[in-house]
Amino acid sequence: MGKKVLSFHLIVLGIQGSGKGTQSELLSKHFKMPYVGVGELIRKKIEEKTPLSNKIRTFYDTGQLLPDEVVKEIVKEELEKIPKDQSILFEGYPRSLKQLKDLEDILNTRKIQKKMAIVLDIKEETVYKRLEGRRVCSVCGKIYYPPESLKLQNCKECGGRLIQRADDNPAAIKERIKTYKKVTNPMLLYLKSKGELIQINGEQRIEEVFSDIINKIKLVEREKN
Repeated sequence: MGKKVLSFHLIVLGIQGSGKGTQSELLSKHFKMPYVGVGELIRKKIEEKTPLSNKIRTFYDTGQLLPDEVVKEIVKEELEKIPKDQSILFEGYPRSLKQLKDLEDILNTRKIQKKMAIVLDIKEETVYKRLEGRRVCSVCGKIYYPPESLKLQNCKECGGRLIQRADDNPAAIKERIKTYKKVTNPMLLYLKSKGELIQINGEQRIEEVFSDIINKIKLVEREKN
């Protein structure tokens, strides 16, 4: 059973393969929060086949971060669809100190401005193992990780063909890890210094990760209210 919406926004972070998409879906349902998956928004933009989408694809397929101003516009456009008095769950955004400032600027135009970030920590070897074996439904976008992904050819939800994403190759994965350390880690340290970061062991099973997150959010709620 879901509960009432939180009095602050949630930001779910972690390197690709950390399970942030899975946890974001679970948290969105549990807290009845609108779910803004920035990675999915970007992938939809790529499919539009516009000059902007071609530019985005070049960055995306090589594991590089998109220019901040492009991401900010995509996020602003999406948030205009959500009532200003609702708290929102952001997945995979922001990824840098500059993007964090951009998000804070956007949130300052809304009734709810408080936020709390959750980061799912996993080892580098786990990143390679999960991403090289990851498969995505070509129709509905559902993601499957090994060992399950290695046993399936079609999506269990809609029957769509499972494919490997262009950026799930060793070279792009290595670049993402390098970028994450250089760009995202400083932002995480900043959030931690402000008391706005919850750190979670992402090596656990899905249900254990979710349980840890819920328990820590309950503590934050008591402190904020």
